[in-house]
Amino acid sequence: MPRRAFPRLLLGTASLAFALAASPAPAQADPKPDIGLGFKMTWLGQSFFRIETGGGKVILTDPWARGNTLYPYKGADGKEDLSKVMDADAILITHGHLDHLGDVIEIAKSPSAKKELKIVLPAEILLYLWEQGVPSERLQPLGIGGVVEVAGAKVTMVKADHSSSIGSWGPKAPLYGGAAAGFVIEVAPKVRIYHAGDTAAFEDMRTIHRLHRPLVALLPIGGIFTMGPEEAAYAVSLLKPKWVVPMHYGGTFQLPGSPEEFKKRVKKARVIVPTPGQAIE
Repeated sequence: MPRRAFPRLLLGTASLAFALAASPAPAQADPKPDIGLGFKMTWLGQSFFRIETGGGKVILTDPWARGNTLYPYKGADGKEDLSKVMDADAILITHGHLDHLGDVIEIAKSPSAKKELKIVLPAEILLYLWEQGVPSERLQPLGIGGVVEVAGAKVTMVKADHSSSIGSWGPKAPLYGGAAAGFVIEVAPKVRIYHAGDTAAFEDMRTIHRLHRPLVALLPIGGIFTMGPEEAAYAVSLLKPKWVVPMHYGGTFQLPGSPEEFKKRVKKARVIVPTPGQAIE
């Protein structure tokens, strides 16, 4: 089957062990998820966040809605409603897997998307999106250590310890997706959010702390494909943020890492357990 038969960008490894079965929303979410740094951040399931800066700009990370059982915005037909995220000024893509590349093509090609929308991503994935008809002027390549300003924010791409490929689960080899990455997003002077993407803990998280001093860390805790609660708590000790938000757990793939266990293991940061669709501000 030709590549163009895969516009939905299904990733094999994410489909390997789990069917698309619903699981309940996270338990014991923080009843008052406030941090008071002048921006608003909303978890939309898995690694998908909507970040609204103090200047009113909107940044999306890893925008996976279709098939994401934790995505909170549904239409009258019960299907995922992408109109709720069409106000994006920028989209950040950490790597090529299904639950991260997600619906970026549909958003980028939609007539409802903002004319100035920029998509920041590894060059290898950029070429795929371009091939799929995403206008080249929307695409902003970035490499590990690279910095770009989008949507009024300073965005730095940092390393992640993970794989990256684009393709369908089946006997056909996937496309190479470049190096997996994370992002440090400076939404205001010295107000930085670290989005880890999919990763294990790695010692260079100390370098991310030393260079960027992120106040907020968004970390995967689900296990199987990424670090689980214990390893993620160790990552917190390396990064030294003031606040940490767990992500990439439960949901469509029923990833077993629990926010309760993670919260018990973190000693020197405030853990905010998010509720899909509820803003943290």
